[in-house]
Amino acid sequence: MHLIGLVLLAFSTIRIPYLHIKNNDLLSLWSISSKFDLDTEVTDSIVRISFGTDNVFINTRDLTYTGKTEGTLKSLKKDSNNIFISAEDIVYITGVLKGKYYYWDAEKHRIIESGYFPSIKKLKVNREQISIIHNIDLEPSSKRIGKNILINIPYGFYFGPPFLYFDNAEDPIKSIEITYTSKGTMFKVHLRRDVPLKILKSTGLFVLKLQESTNTPTGSTNNVIKQKQQNYHSKIDVIVIDPGHGGKDPGAISKRGTREKDITLSIAKKLAKKLRKKGFKVILTRDRDKFLTLGERARIANKSKCDLFISIHANYSKGQRAHGIETYFLSEARTKWERSVAAFENSVIKYEIKEQTPGRNILKWILGDMAQNEFLRESQDLAAFVQRSVTKKAGSLDRGVKQAGFYVLRGVYAPSILIETGFITNPKEEKLLKSNRYQNKIADGITEGILKYKRYYERKYGRF
Repeated sequence: MHLIGLVLLAFSTIRIPYLHIKNNDLLSLWSISSKFDLDTEVTDSIVRISFGTDNVFINTRDLTYTGKTEGTLKSLKKDSNNIFISAEDIVYITGVLKGKYYYWDAEKHRIIESGYFPSIKKLKVNREQISIIHNIDLEPSSKRIGKNILINIPYGFYFGPPFLYFDNAEDPIKSIEITYTSKGTMFKVHLRRDVPLKILKSTGLFVLKLQESTNTPTGSTNNVIKQKQQNYHSKIDVIVIDPGHGGKDPGAISKRGTREKDITLSIAKKLAKKLRKKGFKVILTRDRDKFLTLGERARIANKSKCDLFISIHANYSKGQRAHGIETYFLSEARTKWERSVAAFENSVIKYEIKEQTPGRNILKWILGDMAQNEFLRESQDLAAFVQRSVTKKAGSLDRGVKQAGFYVLRGVYAPSILIETGFITNPKEEKLLKSNRYQNKIADGITEGILKYKRYYERKYGRF
């Protein structure tokens, strides 16, 4: 299953009464505040909406959050008994205050709650262009209708002010309106006048240029992107590879006695050799049959100031039919299978509890703040690149990118993934996993995925 399909499973919906006036959905401020336990204060010129210590201030036009004007209200109407605000605006405000991802479904007139980081990561607008950074599995398209440009991103969601208005009459962009359905996001760009358009696309990036720039290189889109890439200095140099298990922790064991810890170490060494040939500095958390605690693995990664953390594992199933490769990033598990895989890999904790010195609480470490929150989006992208490349190279079943609470990924201050390279409990796949040829294919696939992510990462943070 592809990542797109998995994301859709994470949606839930909330119904709330609405008004439909002049092609706009409006929600009652009182209904929203009651439904989501928000505090409100209304004066003649300002509406304050708050949750805890966070506040959003609204006047008849601007939306201000923590002292910064973030956008322009699409519509606000008052009567003697109530205040009605455009559904997109008030749902976004509610999400900001509650720390959740809420979207207004303009097609089915409902609130969508997503458990995932938005797949459209950034919208950048200047006088001459609009740049959209998005997950690599999204495919934006655009078309022009008069002075309107419609940018459609199926399965994509962007969490930001849903309506942007630009005051400068000399700028070609007048406004951008963002609408959502369960199928994805539409950016409607309204221009003040006709201008030439040029579309630039690359992996994870969509750029709409509104007029020819004297600084724009001539030639194909690929040449433009290639030049930008060459001008950007790479920040991905150090990679930590973590062979799962080791020492007294064998990991999964097949009926024929194959041990996960041996498979992971062999693949990790091959991967390290290939990455070093590509110019990376590579550090192995273990290079022999040695036991490491989860905390020690994270400390090795952080001490090295690594740019990526790759944990290698082999999968386990009670039956012998399960097969294929899956790649995980750290987040809350959504399915029974994801929870079961995490539970098995996390069972190493039983070896650690006996080793804890007095006064050290392993549960406190596990349940502490997740350093990976900062890198969740990057980890998700890295997982997608690696999963796609490794399954293609190995010729194995693509079981998809998944997410779960793996302890080994917690506390690492870098984009981190865990790769289940195959099922040690499947006789055919066990035989493959033991072979040098197949292990090299796995290592080749991971290397290729990392290189693709590196190029994407550099474009993403380069200049447009």
